[in-house]
Amino acid sequence: MLRPRSQLRRYQAHAVEFVKEHPRAMLQMDMSLGKTIVCLTALRDLFDYFEIRGALVVAPRRVAETVWTAEARAWAHTATMRLCVLRGKSKNVMARDLLRPYEVWIINYESLPWLYNQLVTTFLHQGRYPPFDVIVFDEVTRVKHPTGARIGPWHAMTQGTCLLDYFTRRIGLTGTPAPNGYVDLFGQYLAIDGGQRLGVLMTDYKRQYFQEDPVRRRIWLRDGAKEEIEERIADITISMEVDDYLELPPYVVNDLNVTLPPKAQAAYDELEQEMLTELDGIPLEAFNAGALTAKCRQMANGIVRHHEDREVLLPVHEAKLEALDEVLEEAAGGGVLISYLFRPDLERILKRYEKRFRLAYLGPGVSDTEAVTIIQEWNQGLYDGLCLHYASGGHGLNLQYGGHQIVWYGCDYNLEGWLQLNARLRRPGQANDRVIIHRILARNTIDSTVVYALENKIEDQAGLRDAIKRYQEQKYGRDFRG
Repeated sequence: MLRPRSQLRRYQAHAVEFVKEHPRAMLQMDMSLGKTIVCLTALRDLFDYFEIRGALVVAPRRVAETVWTAEARAWAHTATMRLCVLRGKSKNVMARDLLRPYEVWIINYESLPWLYNQLVTTFLHQGRYPPFDVIVFDEVTRVKHPTGARIGPWHAMTQGTCLLDYFTRRIGLTGTPAPNGYVDLFGQYLAIDGGQRLGVLMTDYKRQYFQEDPVRRRIWLRDGAKEEIEERIADITISMEVDDYLELPPYVVNDLNVTLPPKAQAAYDELEQEMLTELDGIPLEAFNAGALTAKCRQMANGIVRHHEDREVLLPVHEAKLEALDEVLEEAAGGGVLISYLFRPDLERILKRYEKRFRLAYLGPGVSDTEAVTIIQEWNQGLYDGLCLHYASGGHGLNLQYGGHQIVWYGCDYNLEGWLQLNARLRRPGQANDRVIIHRILARNTIDSTVVYALENKIEDQAGLRDAIKRYQEQKYGRDFRG
């Protein structure tokens, strides 16, 4: 049965009006707050008012393939919208789809270079406007690097204009606006407002608001810069945190600290200090700081690639596998999300448990059709574990029906990935009274540094969210919970 529009919550209705009133809008809404239906509802109204002729939605791959169409079909007021997913077809078919009378076209970020060339050759060079005048960046942090191969051409000036100038409305959606600090905001807001608030050049943005130590590769905000940035972006930004609007089960973070065997710890220490060690007679070397960090993280997890031949994998220990044993055993058939960091970790996990537990894998190499089936079966409780990487399964997927525990076999510095993947379980529909996040950490290794970095990034992001909310309260004088 389709959900009526009257089931939108008050905060969602407020966000809809915010999008309609602001041609440039940034929605910093936590995971589970319904950014997708908010945006679809606003588009539906704008179509009905004849204010727009078409919308382009750019989203992470899995979200583009499944989430937007499923959400539109779930609500009565959006079920009739004409949506087209530019994915899983030949380029000729997708090119023809751009000429058909759809209302919303959905594409993944990886396909932006193809779409750019198609729009330039098929439309602009022919003296025609693109079929859409609204662009929605779902998980707008994906365009935080404005010179990147995906979004860079869209910013480039051609004959006095750039492709983004053809979009009279631009909407950014994110649950993690500043995953690595305030420096991440520049590219996001450049895509939304063309540089009106934070400038058009990253170098100028850094010079104005930050101090930088290029030798140590550190960057930090100048005194007073934090407040100035918040003030400049507040007028087009709405910020909502899930705990202010929904009653969801709390997170419980459970650190499983493991001790490396003496031989493994000695090899790890030697590599960390000398950038060279030996494993079972095979030399292992790191030639620079970046390679050293990667090798140390691999060793902490238990298996490391050789520095010369990537096909050579050197087992170091099984301490983390033994900790994972305990979690899966204690879950007693309840689904456990297993977040792996390196491909060899995944292969070790799948091989170790192939006969003991029902495990599934979701990520590169899994087709769109297979992914849909795996997600459905996971939510039906058919698996003991689901292995995935935050980069391929961290955004938009509803996995809360299949379990309430997640294991981070190896943590990463990526705050966005951490928050997004954890939110796959802490969502409306989660039946358990808590979501348990297990972090398997190796003592006396780089793991402690990763956790420390994550916690500091969380503080930066929380400060930004609080500042935007204060602006909203001062401007509107009320909240929109309910």
